[in-house]
Amino acid sequence: MVDVKVKVKAGAKEDAIYIKDSDIYIHVKEKPEKGKANKSILKLIKKITGKKAEIVHGIKSNEKIIHIEGDMDEVLYLLRRKKGNEKN
Repeated sequence: MVDVKVKVKAGAKEDAIYIKDSDIYIHVKEKPEKGKANKSILKLIKKITGKKAEIVHGIKSNEKIIHIEGDMDEVLYLLRRKKGNEKN
């Protein structure tokens, strides 16, 4: 598993993962209420990468550290392969 530092925006217009330079941004529609946004984050990572993930730091923060199965190169490749994941 690899540790990935992400910045989260809950209550966004759409669910998406963006990568700009070395920063990873995750936007989810769910509000940060009763863990709904966190569940949505993990579901989105699974949908895009096919990998299991777990939030290990920042449960109540918009900056999180997430364990994702695989190595860093593989995880970044899987996150970037979805069209529209580059943030300008």
